[in-house]
Amino acid sequence: MTKIWMYLLILISIFSCGNSFAQTTWKSQKYAYTVEIPEGFYLRKAIGKNVDLSINNDELASSINIVVKDASVEIPNLEEFSLWDFDLDSYFQEMESGSRQWGLNLRMVDYGKATIAGYEALWYHSIVVGDNYSMNYQVLVGKYFYTITIMCPEYDKEKIMSIWYRFINQIKFENIKKVTL
Repeated sequence: MTKIWMYLLILISIFSCGNSFAQTTWKSQKYAYTVEIPEGFYLRKAIGKNVDLSINNDELASSINIVVKDASVEIPNLEEFSLWDFDLDSYFQEMESGSRQWGLNLRMVDYGKATIAGYEALWYHSIVVGDNYSMNYQVLVGKYFYTITIMCPEYDKEKIMSIWYRFINQIKFENIKKVTL
């Protein structure tokens, strides 16, 4: 009888732990990608023409947004285009100075190259309008250009780092051929 109770307690413990780490999966119907909504975040209405996903966490005063644009409209010969060919210093310097036009007062902290789900990507961290810390990835998948951003108060950035990296590392793009260079 005690063995049954012990097995039952083990099963309950395993089941409870498994559920405490569960994430909600969200799939974009329009752009064929899937993400996990981190625990404590909730969907909010996406505001803006190109915003496909917007989620918030009130406790951490943070948000994650995915903006998607059709790159084929602006980039001729898209098949030959590579994000990694950018002059990153010039690109991010231009982004920083251009932000003033919109009153954002963007200040670049750091930037570089990466991959997301096997696709070439650029990443950058910046401080926007006062003390808002922003971490971003830009990735070109098929004909779509994704900008994936998390924003939080600068003093809380360490609290959301693990959430951010898990979010970025679990994105899946479906039915889109990877470009081989």
